[in-house]
Amino acid sequence: MATCLWLCGGSGHRWGLVVNPNVLEAERKRNMKTYCKRLVVSDADRIYDVITDYMHDKYRKNSSVRFFACYTGESREHVKQYLKPQLTNLEPIDRKEFAALSVGNLPENDFWRAAHYKLALEMAYHIRTRTVREHLLANTYGQPLIRYTKINDPGSGKERMLGLETILFRLYEQVAAKAAEPLFKAKLGTYQCASIKGRGQNYGKKAVMRWLSNDVEGTRYSAKADVKKCYPSIRHGKLLELLKRDLHKSDELLYLFAVFIELYEEWPSPEALAPDRGILIGSPVSKDLCNYFLSYAYHYASERLVKITCRRGQTKIKRLIAHVIFYMDDITMYAANKTHLKQAVKMMIAYMLEFLDLRIKPDWIMQKTMYEDQVGKTKGAILDFMGFRFHGGDAETKSYFGRQKKHKKVWVTIRRNIFLTARQKMNKFLKLVKHHVAARIKFVRSVISAYGWFKNTNMVKYRIRNKVDELMRIARKIASDHDKGNGYVEEKYFNMWRRYYAQGSKSRKNGKGSVQGKTEWRSRCVAQEQPA
Repeated sequence: MATCLWLCGGSGHRWGLVVNPNVLEAERKRNMKTYCKRLVVSDADRIYDVITDYMHDKYRKNSSVRFFACYTGESREHVKQYLKPQLTNLEPIDRKEFAALSVGNLPENDFWRAAHYKLALEMAYHIRTRTVREHLLANTYGQPLIRYTKINDPGSGKERMLGLETILFRLYEQVAAKAAEPLFKAKLGTYQCASIKGRGQNYGKKAVMRWLSNDVEGTRYSAKADVKKCYPSIRHGKLLELLKRDLHKSDELLYLFAVFIELYEEWPSPEALAPDRGILIGSPVSKDLCNYFLSYAYHYASERLVKITCRRGQTKIKRLIAHVIFYMDDITMYAANKTHLKQAVKMMIAYMLEFLDLRIKPDWIMQKTMYEDQVGKTKGAILDFMGFRFHGGDAETKSYFGRQKKHKKVWVTIRRNIFLTARQKMNKFLKLVKHHVAARIKFVRSVISAYGWFKNTNMVKYRIRNKVDELMRIARKIASDHDKGNGYVEEKYFNMWRRYYAQGSKSRKNGKGSVQGKTEWRSRCVAQEQPA
């Protein structure tokens, strides 16, 4: 480790630590490991599986129908009818038969497999011959290769620029993302969350709760920082440099990433800081590239944020922080000492600027985590992270095998804007069910998704008082019926609502859960069912 450290003198016997990124990079190169060695990306069977998996829920979208109609030369009505896979009674694919077919003469009984395999063969050919760019430009069918649109992030409320590529472009990106999975899995840190399977918001929430509860001293202070315009700021040259170092024995995969970055420069985002900067928000591979790029900052924070103290000829190395977690480009660090935490933040800012060429916003926050003192008075600040709000209570000392350890009560609520949005969706869905109005399946699924916020927090009283769990049973039943091909029956879902809400219902007039109130409620329901 000494080769990676610069020691700068301080007062007394204490020495501060500054990390030299160039020396650190030299050390990493000596211990470099290569991933995806000699991986054959241009495998038609593998590409076929990627296409089928990626398109399983996109067959009815206008962009998908338009692309496959233009690609196969069939009408849109024909594509809508035969493109969706029939997953029953399928015979094995005859590869030679599909390869011999012309694009405009695909069999109706197996249209989707034939179209997918013909496309997979073409994509494999263009990857082998290094003509992916020409293939993409030749199959835009009058559409821009990348178009940009603004959306509002429901979680943070921020306005983001979403990049939407053509179907073929997204399929190539999905092929590259699947091929590079070994690299991404190996490089990502343990507590890098967001857009990673099995490591979402609930995963990060459990980790933070565990730290706050079990490591009371180590989480006394917290610092929250955010990378300024992370996606538009990623420098293409630096990203390619890191990819070449880790994938230099996978020529086809490196070629695909180089083509993507070249096309990003030709169709830059309006938010890109420079023509040679920025990756798309919303593409199949962008989240993986962003997490991969920031993994270097994560490993630096978890392994290299240390200080050296020299006293009476003895040198000690001590970590500046106890825990660190990344939620995409949002960084939160915990430490027992306020001075150490401030020094750690400064070192992170310097490292990310010098090595990754990313800037942390100047309005980073350092605060004392919430707790209760001996008289029960709440002190500190509530930690707002990943859409959750972490509250802290009193700490008690417990004995484990003769050792004393402190534990703090921790509970979680939802960020205000997220709570209001979720509550609005549920109230709207409840009104639709009560008034015998059919709800769109997309809206129903969004209601089920919003329920996750309540399920993974300590807002049990709110769920019981507003019968949120009962409402979710109705929503899940609607989604289940839709997946089974059953129609939307308003009367059935209304009866479910009446059955779930009748038990324990309170009268609006007297505010009591009396028998009279329940009888009046049931009478109103019966009156609504009777014909006029």
